[in-house]
Amino acid sequence: MTDSHKAPIVKRLASEGLNTLDFFRGLRPYEWEQQIYVAGPGWTARDILCHLLDAEQAFHHIITDVLRGRQRRAGRDGPGRL
Repeated sequence: MTDSHKAPIVKRLASEGLNTLDFFRGLRPYEWEQQIYVAGPGWTARDILCHLLDAEQAFHHIITDVLRGRQRRAGRDGPGRL
């Protein structure tokens, strides 16, 4: 992928990251525990933020492994394991 193709992706990722940050910074204290998803056990804003952070950490490990030439076996190795 060329730099000219990467630039719009990087710009969009940065923009969406700032939008997400603004959203969570704008929550009032009581809104953090407000249930957002009612299906299953229900998720609060706090649960969703924790999920996003956990996913970002997992993606970081996966990308790092790929860049180092390591392969993961889906479903066998679990997060962060080779």
